[in-house]
Amino acid sequence: MFRQETVSNDETILVIGGPLSGEDVAEFQKKMEALCAGRSMTITLDFSQTPTVNSAAIGKLILFRKKLADKGKSLQIRGCSDGLLKIFRMIRFDKLIRITS
Repeated sequence: MFRQETVSNDETILVIGGPLSGEDVAEFQKKMEALCAGRSMTITLDFSQTPTVNSAAIGKLILFRKKLADKGKSLQIRGCSDGLLKIFRMIRFDKLIRITS
């Protein structure tokens, strides 16, 4: 479900393979806690294999964006499907977190 890739000392990518909902949100939280504590200044979430994200996962994303910002780090999302990107824009999520294609 989750695969971590270190791009450089400054960036780590977390690839999310499948829907981010249900029990996967708890595992996602553990992965994000570890990334928060790590050295990377930028955490990139790769959603290219993620068809849906539930409200609990969105809440976790907001929480970790804040935690990372407090440490001078950043969170970004890449690879959203058109449907997911549309939802993120509708709730103005793209104003909080950088989202790229």
